[in-house]
Amino acid sequence: MAKNKIASGDAIAAKSILNNMPFKYDLNIEQIADVQNFKSIIDLLADDPIYALSPSTISTIRAYTNVGGYAEGWAKNILSANGEYFPPEYILEVSGEERNKAYVKDSATPALGSKYQLSVQPNPTNQFVNFVFLNFPLQEPVTIQIFDMMGRIVAQFMNIDKPSIQWCPDRKEEQVCFYRLLIGGVITENGKIIFHN
Repeated sequence: MAKNKIASGDAIAAKSILNNMPFKYDLNIEQIADVQNFKSIIDLLADDPIYALSPSTISTIRAYTNVGGYAEGWAKNILSANGEYFPPEYILEVSGEERNKAYVKDSATPALGSKYQLSVQPNPTNQFVNFVFLNFPLQEPVTIQIFDMMGRIVAQFMNIDKPSIQWCPDRKEEQVCFYRLLIGGVITENGKIIFHN
C-alpha cells in the first residue's frame, strides 16, 4: 500500500502506513529494519522526481543497494532510472555484497569507482567486440564471462594476460548478451553487448 501512495505522490500517507506496520503486523527485526530503510529513502527523495535527483542524493541512495528487502529493490529501481545497471539475479552466481554492487548502464563507460576501466567497443556491434583495459591489472587473475539472455555462459576468457581481448560470437542472432569482469574472483564490472544486423 505504501508503494501505491508513493506512486500517487503522497509521501506523507506512505510514511503513515509504514509507521503503523510494526503495530499492525508481527514483524521480525529484519522487516522492521526494511521499513525504516524504506522510510529513509522516502525522506531522501523529498518529493523530487526520481529522474532529477542530485548527485549527492544518488550517492546516498547507493548505500541502500545492499540492505536487502523492499528498500534494496526500490533503491536499485531509483538508481536504474538514473543510469546505473543491475544485472538480473540469475546471471550472478555469487551472494552477499558482490551481488549488490552497482554498475553504470552504458557499457562503454567504466563502472563507478573502477580502477580497471574496461572499455567494450564497438557496442552496439554486428560482428565482434573488443574488451580493452585502460589500466590493465597485473597483480590479480582476470576473467571475462559472457552470458546469453537465459544466463548461460556463451564465452569465457580466463587468466587474461594482455590489455585487450576480441570476441567474435559463433552465433550473431543473439540480440543482447551480458558480460562481467572478475578481478581476483570478485565481480568488478558488468554490462551488456547489443547486436544488430
